[in-house]
Amino acid sequence: MSNAEVKAILDPAIDTMRFSQQLMYIFENHIGRDHPDQASEEALFHELSEAGFTPEVIDTAFEWLDNIAA
Repeated sequence: MSNAEVKAILDPAIDTMRFSQQLMYIFENHIGRDHPDQASEEALFHELSEAGFTPEVIDTAFEWLDNIAA
């Protein structure tokens, strides 16, 4: 199996793992608090970026959260 084939198989799994980690980060640091901050999406985006999440993963998580909130 070539490196490209391995990458094609692993990339979606890695993206899913990053997405799950990001959702847990949001829950543990914002939703899971007794008195959650009403952080703006921009402030939360910046905080997640500082925590090491990529813009693509952050946008995906925001879209997912928007869809479940609707």
